Amino acid sequence: MIVLTLLSMMVGLAVAGAATGRRPRADFPHRALTLATGAVAGLVGWGIVHAVLGPGAPLATLAGAATVSAVLVSLLARPRTRPLPGPSAPTL
Repeated sequence: MIVLTLLSMMVGLAVAGAATGRRPRADFPHRALTLATGAVAGLVGWGIVHAVLGPGAPLATLAGAATVSAVLVSLLARPRTRPLPGPSAPTL
């Protein structure tokens, strides 16, 4: 069980590292925050799937850890700001 816990955290770190590596630095608030979110999300995802499926499905628990990690890391990504279409100042 300890090995799966560590593996789920490593999966979360891998997902967060891949996300920060593929996107420019401006899209994520801070690399350390993104990596920590990935690791914690991997643990949370592992815990949820482990509680639902039980100890007999190690690959499914790791897949759940990766899924939850990807979802939570994607919430950290900031979209690039674009000017809104239309006039820049309201007319009187």
